[in-house]
Amino acid sequence: MMKISKVILVTMVALLAVSVAACGKKGSLKRNSTIMGTGSQLGVYYSAGLGIADINNEYGDGIKVAIDATEGSIYNIAALGMGEIDLAIAQADHFYHAVEGRKFWKGDPQKNLRFVCSLHTEAITVITSEDSNIEELSDLRYKRVNIGTPLSGTRQNAIDVLNILGIDEKIDITAEGDTPDVAAVMLKEGTIDALFFTAGHPNAFISEALSGEKIMRFVEMEGLDKMLKAFPYYAPTMISMSHYPQASNEDDIETIGVLAVVLANADTDEDAVYEITKALFENLTEFKAKHPSFVDITKPGMLEGNFSDIHPGAMRYYEEMGLLD
Repeated sequence: MMKISKVILVTMVALLAVSVAACGKKGSLKRNSTIMGTGSQLGVYYSAGLGIADINNEYGDGIKVAIDATEGSIYNIAALGMGEIDLAIAQADHFYHAVEGRKFWKGDPQKNLRFVCSLHTEAITVITSEDSNIEELSDLRYKRVNIGTPLSGTRQNAIDVLNILGIDEKIDITAEGDTPDVAAVMLKEGTIDALFFTAGHPNAFISEALSGEKIMRFVEMEGLDKMLKAFPYYAPTMISMSHYPQASNEDDIETIGVLAVVLANADTDEDAVYEITKALFENLTEFKAKHPSFVDITKPGMLEGNFSDIHPGAMRYYEEMGLLD
């Protein structure tokens, strides 16, 4: 099973900073643009970042946004703290842990993180094959399960779910740490029994996992009440099977999810954040058309999922529009 420590991640981000400084490429871009960390190019974070950039670059007042494809939430928060990016999309649970100095950030609270807005809900998703003998999540014990890369939001969500069911990811399963695209192929080939993936739906990686000869099914969440009581950042959500007619499930899947949030650093330029926030809110209908995961986003809902101070640029826009009343 893949493991990572805080020292390793900080070293990775530091090496990124050194390589960027050496080539000068990203530094030049950053002087002219606001850089947003997203996720894999086939993932919903990338679509969200691209949508925000496109809308801002068309309607914003001279502020340009460029996006980086990254490993996801934990990497983005670390890169934001290192000054390698100006904005980050991350899961609300990792935002919470970073601000509170918990989990990966134990003893090192990220007090410079600032909330800009939230976006869509990401559902904790578990898929298995019909021939795996996995009927419920407790059946994952002693199975080979992909729980996500160490720098992804999926991994901690998977650990939360497993632990609440009394399953130790280090002992009771054979845990794999592959990216969603690799995990999808492994599930189709039968080299893993199940995969976790926290994502907005519909999702290209999930569709890929369902596209082989094996019949696949979604596994319903167990321990919902325990999860909701134990963790302040989870909320009930559903996965619509209308997105995945290939799956054997007939009914929509009950699960839990987390909000995707847009974050900034305390020193991210106030005018840039103001213009980006304004462009997004005032062209929300256009943004929602960028991906099916965004259809349920509402302006009031975009102020949920906050665990820190609101960035001054975003705050200025919200106060002007009376959205905090």
